[in-house]
Amino acid sequence: MLYLKKQNAAPVHMAKNKKGVAQIMSKKSNTPEYTWLKNYPSKPDWHMEIKPRSMVDVLEQTVAAKPNEQAFDFMGNGTTHTWAQLFDLVN
Repeated sequence: MLYLKKQNAAPVHMAKNKKGVAQIMSKKSNTPEYTWLKNYPSKPDWHMEIKPRSMVDVLEQTVAAKPNEQAFDFMGNGTTHTWAQLFDLVN
C-alpha cells in the first residue's frame, strides 16, 4: 500500500475500489479522497447516484424541465445558449 502525505492535508493511501480501480482513499476514514471537490460549488451533490441513461434522454429531460435557462457560457466570451437553443442545434 502506498501512503501519500500532502502539505496541510489528511493522510491518504492508494487502494482499489469495488471495481478494482485504484483511487486515493482517506487513511482516516478509508473513503475516497476527492481533493478537487473542495474547489467545487456545494451543489449538486458530487456523490449522488447517477442512473444509466443516454445523453439524448438527459438532454430531452433537461430541456423539458428548464428550456429557457442558460445551458452554458462559452469561455465567458458572450456566446451563450439556453437548453432549448442547444437542443435545436444538436437536432
